[in-house]
Amino acid sequence: MTPHYVQKRRTDGSVNRIPYYRCTKTMQFNNQACRIKHVNALEVEGTIVRELSALSRNDAYFRMTVEEANRDRGRRAEPLQQEETRLEKRLAEIEAEIQRFVAALGKGRLSAERLESAIQERETVRRGLQSELDEVRQRLAAEMSASVNADLLLKALGDFDAVFASLTPQEQKDALQCVLQGVTVTADKLLINVFELAEFTPAGSQDRPNWLLGQDSNLRPSG
Repeated sequence: MTPHYVQKRRTDGSVNRIPYYRCTKTMQFNNQACRIKHVNALEVEGTIVRELSALSRNDAYFRMTVEEANRDRGRRAEPLQQEETRLEKRLAEIEAEIQRFVAALGKGRLSAERLESAIQERETVRRGLQSELDEVRQRLAAEMSASVNADLLLKALGDFDAVFASLTPQEQKDALQCVLQGVTVTADKLLINVFELAEFTPAGSQDRPNWLLGQDSNLRPSG
């Protein structure tokens, strides 16, 4: 969804800007492209803040949810681990074949021309397998490194709950961009993803312009 707003003129002549989020598909195609179409920004943002606050106070439920997410991640990693093992085994077989060809040449059972041809063929296969293995290992490392640390996340949400109300509206927007990775809106629920932060603590009311120092201010919601 993309931020938008509508303007309504009050009876006194002033303009009231009403913010909302609009599905980008309705702009690219038409309103029939999305069942939800748009949501009121103040309502959905208020819901998100309340949910983040409630999560920070429900330690048992939060830890259970994090553990389940990590188990899911582990299950997703199993096929990658199996593929890694298969590729490692096949590479070992290719290397053994090359060594046997070299040994056969030394015993006079194979010509140099035949050896060169056989090794070239297997080197081509080996490079392809190694490329596949490198990719699988990268995906596996990314999957395993993404495991969520419940203590860090609870600390981030706990600090968020403690200080959010004291921030100015602009600081609250900046804070949400640091905490929220994305929000997915469906017909019956909101799916909230948050960044894993070591802490969420502004520098203090006397130093508010610099309170985001040490955080990645380029992070933006993805949902």
